[in-house]
Amino acid sequence: MLCIAILLIVQCNSPKEALFVQISDPQLGFITKSGDYSPEAELMTKVIVRVNELNPDFVVLSGDLVHWRDDTAALMAFDSLCKGFSSDIKVYYLPGNHDVGNEARKEDVDAFVKRYSSDRFVHRADNYNVVGYNSCVVKAAGELEQIEYEWLKRELEILQDGKPLFVVAHHPVFVKDPKEGETYENFPVHLREKYLSLFKKCGVDVYLAGHLHKCAQAEYDGIRFITASALGRQLGKDSSGYTVVKIENGVANVNYKSIN
Repeated sequence: MLCIAILLIVQCNSPKEALFVQISDPQLGFITKSGDYSPEAELMTKVIVRVNELNPDFVVLSGDLVHWRDDTAALMAFDSLCKGFSSDIKVYYLPGNHDVGNEARKEDVDAFVKRYSSDRFVHRADNYNVVGYNSCVVKAAGELEQIEYEWLKRELEILQDGKPLFVVAHHPVFVKDPKEGETYENFPVHLREKYLSLFKKCGVDVYLAGHLHKCAQAEYDGIRFITASALGRQLGKDSSGYTVVKIENGVANVNYKSIN
C-alpha cells in the first residue's frame, strides 16, 4: 500500500473538521475483461461500507466507472452498487475516458450527463472548496475544450476566499514533469501551461486525479498533484483503494488508503 500525506497550512477561521473521499477507476469489467463484474463489485461494496462509516461531506467518483461505456449491464451494476452510499452523503460523478471515449464527443458527454446529472461540480464548505471538471474534453483537445476551460476559470475565480482549494478530475495534467511529452496518461503539451497557469493564478492547493491505476505525486509552483490508484484493477504495485481528504484547523491531509 502506498500512503500519501500532504500538509497544507492555510488560514481558516473555522476549527471544524471536514473531510471528503475520492474513488477513482472502479472500471467494472476490467479485472476479468468480461461481463463478470464480481471482483469490482466486491471492492465497491467494501469501500462503500468504509465511506458510510466515515460519513464524509461528499464522495467523488473521478472517472472510469465501467470498462466499456456501452455495456448496459455494467452501468446498471455500477448504479446499483452506488445506491449503497448513505443517503446523507452527496455523491458526485466525473467522467473518465472509458465513460465518454478518448475523443470525448459531445454526444458521449451528453449521455454521461443524462445518466449522472452532470460531468462537473462545485462543492463549497465552511473551510474548503472543491471544483470537479471534465478532463476528458481537455485531453481530447476538441471543440468542447475551450468551453470547459471557461467554465473552470469562472468557477475558480469565484472561490478566492483563502480556504484550501482542491481541483478533481480524471486525468493528471502531468505525471512527473510539467514539460514531459504527451502520452496516454497526461494532457496535450500545448494545453498544459494554459491549465497550470490558471490553477496557479486561482490559488489551487491540490489537484486530485486518477486514470493511471497507480499512485503518483508531483508539484508545480506550490501546487500538489496527487494521483490515486484505482479501486479496480491495478497497473502498478499499489493496492486497490480510495483517497481520504481531511481538513481541520486550516490543515489538509490527503491519504490514499488500501481497501484490503
